[in-house]
Amino acid sequence: LPPLLESHVLVEVASATVNPADTYMCQGKYTLQPEVPFTPGLEGSGRVVAVGSGVTHLVVGDRVIYSVTAADGGPKTCSGTWAHHCSIQANLAIRIPSGFDLLS
Repeated sequence: LPPLLESHVLVEVASATVNPADTYMCQGKYTLQPEVPFTPGLEGSGRVVAVGSGVTHLVVGDRVIYSVTAADGGPKTCSGTWAHHCSIQANLAIRIPSGFDLLS
């Protein structure tokens, strides 16, 4: 994995979605098309396994959900959720209570 940016967290992905933006990206038609090669996926859930030096609101072990839009910067803010691990801009990750299932 590439070095973690100071404003990002590394998430062990539990679930990821497939939405129209992902399909457009795979077809080369997304508004903010990433450079090839890339890993698709802009939404998901998982557990934080590493925290960038500038992140203060999340810690290793936090369970989070996240969603990235074009307004957030699109693929520049997320390494792609269709993978075992995803680096995501920390301000886009929302901590969820322990009682919630990451797969539902």
